[in-house]
Amino acid sequence: MSGLMKDQQEASEAFEQWLNNSHETFCGLWASAGFGKSWSAKHIIQEVIIKNSNYTPLVTSMTNSAVGVLADFVDMEVKTLHSLMGWVPIANKETGEEGISTPAMRDKDVESVLNKNSLVVVDEAGLMGHLELKLLKEECVKTGARVLMIGDNCQCFPVTRNDEELCVPAYDITETYLNLYIPKRTDKDDTIYVLSNKLRDAVRGESRMPKLATALNKGKKTGVRIVEDIEEYAYAAFRAGVRDGDTSNIKVLAFTNKRCLTLNRKIRKKVMNLSDPTPVVGEIMVANTSITQMDGDEVLIKNNQVATVKSVEKTDSFGLPGAFIQYVDEFGEDIKGIVFVPASPQKLRDRLHVIASEAAKFREDGNDEKATSTWKTYYNLKEGCADMRFTYAMTVNKAQGITLKHALVDFTDIDQCRDKEQKLRYKYTAVTRATDYVTIED
Repeated sequence: MSGLMKDQQEASEAFEQWLNNSHETFCGLWASAGFGKSWSAKHIIQEVIIKNSNYTPLVTSMTNSAVGVLADFVDMEVKTLHSLMGWVPIANKETGEEGISTPAMRDKDVESVLNKNSLVVVDEAGLMGHLELKLLKEECVKTGARVLMIGDNCQCFPVTRNDEELCVPAYDITETYLNLYIPKRTDKDDTIYVLSNKLRDAVRGESRMPKLATALNKGKKTGVRIVEDIEEYAYAAFRAGVRDGDTSNIKVLAFTNKRCLTLNRKIRKKVMNLSDPTPVVGEIMVANTSITQMDGDEVLIKNNQVATVKSVEKTDSFGLPGAFIQYVDEFGEDIKGIVFVPASPQKLRDRLHVIASEAAKFREDGNDEKATSTWKTYYNLKEGCADMRFTYAMTVNKAQGITLKHALVDFTDIDQCRDKEQKLRYKYTAVTRATDYVTIED
């Protein structure tokens, strides 16, 4: 176990004990950012699962953004959990009900990708929703496969559907917990680390929301800074990024889509000198939802997938100004299909909301024929328009799983969240994205 610290050695030994001497299905490695989860996972995969067991590791992540990074780190193939399991989003275009289609739903004779020797490793497992966990558990029960979940149980609750409980389902189902308690990526006096710990304690209910104050580390080049208006600081940060040739490690993080759309528009105009809302070649964007073909049978761009603009042809479609855009993925490969991207994601979002509300009202009033027709209109628009967003500003939910040098966090916007615990989780998640600098509007 050379190179591991004491807590990582203990976690590795506890995992090997779980793997070889228990019949439990779910094991969890849960810890804050900077505590060495990735190094522990790499050691467990390479030295325990591969060398000292009969299991085959199937390494996955809940986020597309982490797949490439994780694959390079562990030096083996990594997929999203959805890709491994063959899960694709599905919608009933007559009722508006949405869910996940599994291979068994599409072909009753299909064989599972898992077997009794499969050990599924799930990175960013805290993002797993109730439905995904239910489907994974069912597959494990059927095949005898087992699961190692890796994540931070104090980050944002995953997105819920209907009346699902607001919680971290993957953490709650964990049967054996592996603990990391020694910080690895920073020293204990680092001001970002100190604030992160205080916020984590608040999430756990062990303390109140901490009072905020500017606290820079020695040298004054890293740390936490509290400001009254984050916008001017964001412009300055991105101008510095443009000067240095890299803005990818700088993001403004907020709670509402509306705030992010506004900030993206302002940053593009004031820093990038781009007044036209149409994307330009080379700009990086992220999918706000899964983007499928018009027939809905094939996913072209996955939810949260980052893509770069390759070509742009301005036009109007569905009564909305925008452009047909060809994207390339993180490896520079063309993404199949050219998609229409509205110039204003908010106008698309507003129109979809109005149509969905009308369909639901028709259904409530017993007018099923009109409801069905309206839902079809909704999905024609949704599948005909790609909801792609700029990434200068992102919601905290979208930012889970990424690491930044400088995170500018709009606590004022996060305070609009009505759930007290989720509000604390958003703040904790946002602050823990940064390694060097956190600027907070409060």
